[in-house]
Amino acid sequence: MNLTQSANKKFSECLKSGAKILWLCAVNDKNGNPRRLYLETPNNGVNATECRYWEEGYAGHSAITDNILREIITRDPETNKIKITVEQYEKTKKTWQHG
Repeated sequence: MNLTQSANKKFSECLKSGAKILWLCAVNDKNGNPRRLYLETPNNGVNATECRYWEEGYAGHSAITDNILREIITRDPETNKIKITVEQYEKTKKTWQHG
């Protein structure tokens, strides 16, 4: 199973388990800058087309502007952590709205 397939499988599992926010992690860029996003899911009571994302950057969990989602991911970030490809990272930023 390649990384794309593995990420898709984990994404589906997290949604089925009721996850409200996901931590999507791609490899750092050539300068060492992180490529990580927090992605809100429809389980948070929003339409899929209205889900938001936050770029982690160097702010960590503080990048999330929604207090409830930030609290959820702060308590247990590893449960909903998904390793993704750079292509998936870029597609996420184009598909959903910035939080």
